[in-house]
Amino acid sequence: MKMPDSVHTRKGASKASLIPDNVLALLHAGELESVNLTEWQAVDHIHLVQSVLPHVYLSQLVDQLEETGDDWLRISDTKETKRIVTKAKRTILKTQTEQK
Repeated sequence: MKMPDSVHTRKGASKASLIPDNVLALLHAGELESVNLTEWQAVDHIHLVQSVLPHVYLSQLVDQLEETGDDWLRISDTKETKRIVTKAKRTILKTQTEQK
């Protein structure tokens, strides 16, 4: 998709409510990088993960994230984080192996 130069050269909004709808949609879809913290915080990260992961052959991981919902974002315990990352790595390797 061809985007206007203004999208690529933007400075970024100072408030989430000032982010143009077209920019926010592109951010959610993973088709555009955020240029500041405000844009990054406005991104629906579940939507972003669901949009991007299938394109890198990780649909199983997307299914697992959908099952856990927002809980994966609230994880602060280091051991729990390590367990989830390890599980995700196994899923990625399994998916890549099955697709070969």
